[in-house]
Order: sequence, then structure tokens, then C-alpha cells
Amino acid sequence: RDDKSQVRGLCQRLKGKQGRFRGNLLGKRVNFSARTVISPDPNLRIEEVGVPVKLATILTFPERVTAFNIKRLREAVRNGPSQWPGAEYVTQQSRPGVVHRLKYDRNEMASKLREGDVVARHLQH
Repeated sequence: RDDKSQVRGLCQRLKGKQGRFRGNLLGKRVNFSARTVISPDPNLRIEEVGVPVKLATILTFPERVTAFNIKRLREAVRNGPSQWPGAEYVTQQSRPGVVHRLKYDRNEMASKLREGDVVARHLQH
């Protein structure tokens, strides 16, 4: 090694702007996340988290349609993006890459839903 490429110690690798915490772990943009203030709720169990309905309609989870969940996901597609529990969009397995927004023709899209399609549904319990 030359003099410029000295081995960095453990502390130097962790601290500062280029360190592990600030450089690699904090402040990254990710999908399917939100920020809010937490507060206690005596009606929830210790392992539960309460999410406001307004936030649950903004956050989505991509769920693949199966024989076990097709009825529930069809109902979510019929509800659409503004009613909880609903869905924002559908990606059909037969047309990969094509995103079907659910502002219009929700009943038609719900009837066309097949196993293997992916529904971006609202957060649920």
C-alpha cells in the first residue's frame, strides 16, 4: 500500500458524514414507508401498532392474488383508492409492466382479477 491508502480504524469507519451510520444507514429513501409521531394507546396490546385510516389509505402493500385471497382482493379493487380497505392499482400477470390505476372501471378490473396478478392494496390489520 502507498501512504495515502491507510487503514481506517473502527471509530473512523463509524463516525462523520462518510461513516457507516450517516453515509450508509440513515436518511435513505424507501418505498412503502411513512413518518409520524408515535403516542401510546391504552386500547392496543403491547405488540400492536395503531395506524390512522388516512395513513393506511396512502401506504400500500403489493399482494399477489391467490386462491385464498382473491375474494378479499376483489373487494379491495372494487373499493378503489379512496375507500379503506381498498387498492391503488393492479398489475396483471398477463401484461407485466402495465399498471392499471383504479380510479375508473373498478368493477370490471375486479372481475378480471386472476391468480398471479399483483394488487397494491391499502394497509390492513
